[in-house]
Amino acid sequence: MASSSEIKHCVLFDWGDTLMRVFPEYGGPMVAWPRVEAMPHAAETLRALRSRAVLALATNAADSEEAEIWSALRRAGLDTLLDKVYCQRRIGHKKPSGAFFDAVLADLGVPAAQVVLVGDDEQADVAGANACGIRAVWYNPRTAEERTSPLVKTVHDLRDLPGALEKFWEEETPMRWDELTSDLFPEAVAKAEGVCLVPLGCMERHAHHLPLGTDMFIAREICRRAAALEPAVVFPDFFLTQILEARHYPGCVGIEPDLILRLLDNACREIARNGLKKVVIVNAHGGNGPMLQFFAQMQLASPRDYAVYVADPHSGVAEDPAIKAQWETQVDGHAGESETSEILAARPELVRKDALRADAEGQPLERLKALRDLGVYTGIWWYADHPTHYRGDGRPATAEKGDRQLDATARALARAIRAIKDDTQTLRLQAEFFAAAAAPTLR
Repeated sequence: MASSSEIKHCVLFDWGDTLMRVFPEYGGPMVAWPRVEAMPHAAETLRALRSRAVLALATNAADSEEAEIWSALRRAGLDTLLDKVYCQRRIGHKKPSGAFFDAVLADLGVPAAQVVLVGDDEQADVAGANACGIRAVWYNPRTAEERTSPLVKTVHDLRDLPGALEKFWEEETPMRWDELTSDLFPEAVAKAEGVCLVPLGCMERHAHHLPLGTDMFIAREICRRAAALEPAVVFPDFFLTQILEARHYPGCVGIEPDLILRLLDNACREIARNGLKKVVIVNAHGGNGPMLQFFAQMQLASPRDYAVYVADPHSGVAEDPAIKAQWETQVDGHAGESETSEILAARPELVRKDALRADAEGQPLERLKALRDLGVYTGIWWYADHPTHYRGDGRPATAEKGDRQLDATARALARAIRAIKDDTQTLRLQAEFFAAAAAPTLR
């Protein structure tokens, strides 16, 4: 029997219509059905993979306890070919919930980058796995339709599965800083061509229905998807950022402004010391914008052998006609339709839909409108408009909208990463400037 301590790959299989056929005319636990049947070539495929990976079942079957699932597998001759079973009744959640996949990863003791899920359901299996950083193979025996991306491959016959998995495994180098071993780190730096993404969020209130870490989750997801399209090392979540305006609500972490800048500067220096000379800050918190412009200018204070780039991929996507057309609300910006949609796509189990309000709480109060209309800015402006940290209406949000927005944003960031890799001017101009600044002359 394979184990996660012996090999580095794990393959999760959906059950119904992936490994065993579902007969719609039967109800109740599959083990009690008059007839059970393995899907074509399921057994031979599992045997072919047995020496390469830990093989496990991951099912939403609501009628079967784990012991009953094992008994049904035994009837089909598949029980000795699988190492583990993860089911809704055991875990307490179902796919595509992030909580389901988190529980599976915790039990396996491996990071998401080492796992591939195989299933026939595009949403519960493929999209659910992808949202948690798990690659997926869509098993589609019914049509010729295919899905292909850095996170998804398609097979129409289970005999083609080992080849699809091999392609995934050939591409495999974890790109999250915290998931890399020290031995693999230089390989990741080379694959990333010296580019590191720093996902910036914050810890603050997002109305009544979204988690405090909303911006952190969104930044992480955008970076994950972008790095799958254009390889880059992804730094651990950086959430100690500017959010003083939310300190009147529980859960906010708003540290001293000078400490924020020093921590971020030190993080960039450590990233560069490890060989990643192009540091890309990917911001998902609107309140960080002015601070990051200043931080970018701070890079000219003293010579350095690396460059800091500030990326705002959301800005270009906001004007994308296809993305604009999907929104139903006119006022948005904080825990509204777009952010709620993104969290529904990335971490659906954290959205409290029952807490969504039907009143006008998300509309701006405009208590300082007279000053703002005259171009006068004060630090209390956000509190003046949105004291409960809600701008917009999250009720029309859907996971599908969020997935489209996250994909479009990741594609925009991937294009920026490619341009940054190709950029030879920034570091050259920095070096030229530092040399000139050390001995100012009239030119």
